[in-house]
Amino acid sequence: MLAIERASFEPDAWPRELFVELLEEWPRLFLLGIVDGRVAGYIAAVGRGEAAELVSVAVHPRYRGRGVAGALMRRVLALLRREAIGQCRLMVRPGNRWAIRLYRAFGFTRVRRVKDYYGRGRDAWRMRVRLQRPATSR
Repeated sequence: MLAIERASFEPDAWPRELFVELLEEWPRLFLLGIVDGRVAGYIAAVGRGEAAELVSVAVHPRYRGRGVAGALMRRVLALLRREAIGQCRLMVRPGNRWAIRLYRAFGFTRVRRVKDYYGRGRDAWRMRVRLQRPATSR
């Protein structure tokens, strides 16, 4: 996972300790994408009450374009719906067209710009999707 993180987000890659914390506190929302027996990507979310935050999604460069990120998104959003989470939010760099295209495909819309989120002069977009709760049987 750390190699995927570095390949995807260097020089802003998260440290090992943050992954350990996410795994300990939100293990059900930290998913791995496996291709040919190898970890190809991951997704991490945290849920708080009625809302969740997608904190990171990354796919190793050699596995990009194979549907790994889409599969991870489908699975984590399904888990959030099952837990009756009403919405999921995330932050993304405005220039990260690949990620924005992925998020929009899953219904995320831009809510606002967050100034200096990634550091001085490095803004982010806040995006959100409202999650439909599964229909209950009567």
